[in-house]
Amino acid sequence: MVGGCCVRKTEPPDFVTECNLVGWETRERGTCYYTRSKWAGGKVAREYVGGGVLGQVAAQLDEYERRQKEEENLYWKEERELLQQSAGFLRELEEACEVLSRALPDSCWIPQAPGRVEVAT
Repeated sequence: MVGGCCVRKTEPPDFVTECNLVGWETRERGTCYYTRSKWAGGKVAREYVGGGVLGQVAAQLDEYERRQKEEENLYWKEERELLQQSAGFLRELEEACEVLSRALPDSCWIPQAPGRVEVAT
């Protein structure tokens, strides 16, 4: 973006010329303005924000929020991967405990906690 306007342009089939920067558009008369895309009623709706300093501030704020959301999504993706690894380890540990408990003979004595008395049946 150069001076609030776009550097590269493409021609859509309307009076508006779109820019390569997200949300920035230029009318045929050369003025630039910023828009946002939002979901409304199951459709994508364009919200006009404005041009000049207002448009630049809104664009920077939206970019900041986009990056924050990307970082948060990445954080939670890493957390899910760590939890899956931990769950896999716990399954392996459980299997090992079951194998060991089956390998112990029934007559093997396991000491009780202090203060508890084992009652013979």
